[in-house]
Amino acid sequence: MSDISLHFEWWEWLIVSPVLGWPGLLAGGAIGAALWPRRRLLGGVLGAIIGNLVVFAVRIMLK
Repeated sequence: MSDISLHFEWWEWLIVSPVLGWPGLLAGGAIGAALWPRRRLLGGVLGAIIGNLVVFAVRIMLK
């Protein structure tokens, strides 16, 4: 049994999230822009953020 443990702060997880959640960043941006045609830029940005966090959370939970 090892006594080594890793502890990360919330902001460190946010720094790593684009590395692991990049597919959600792309897909969420495209879907958000398509679903909000009046505000494509805002929809794309919000979709990208949400998609990134969802894919990142799924990858973290499955490991």
